[in-house]
Amino acid sequence: MFSLTHLTFIFSWIFMFLNPVTMITEEISWKASRKLTWDDFKAKADDKDPLHAMTATNIDMKAKCEKGELKVKVESVFVTGESWSKNKKSDRLLFHEQLHFDITEIYARRLRKELLALKDPCSNPEEINKVTNRLFEEWKNQEDLYDKETDHGLKPDQMKVWADKITDELTSLEAYKEKD
Repeated sequence: MFSLTHLTFIFSWIFMFLNPVTMITEEISWKASRKLTWDDFKAKADDKDPLHAMTATNIDMKAKCEKGELKVKVESVFVTGESWSKNKKSDRLLFHEQLHFDITEIYARRLRKELLALKDPCSNPEEINKVTNRLFEEWKNQEDLYDKETDHGLKPDQMKVWADKITDELTSLEAYKEKD
């Protein structure tokens, strides 16, 4: 049985296939002022993989109830030791990978927003799980759609459409970014 005063939810999702090489991984928290660089991609590229790069992002969520009030921390992170690139010279490819990280931040903000809007979540932990699972599924679908519509960054016109869409979404969810 749950003790509501000590209820802690930890939910973590890595959006990618795990690299078979075990490494000590560093995580980079999403910040508008901190864009990815090729130095952040530390995993060894899989030469057999048809992709040119793989961005591993994660949404870490920690929630607990204190005196009947939900305290939640949701953070989007880039996982350096599971991210790789075969071509560390292409600015266009790096931009495409940055937008994957930005999509992760959008869903972290959406999760924060929806969790904070729940009525009495401490007495209904199933509702927290329901919201979280739904948003994680939407996040995965959005990442897949982004790759499909941009052909993994090879369609410049679609990249512009997505970049604008992502910027607009981040701006509209500004109130729900993680406080430093």
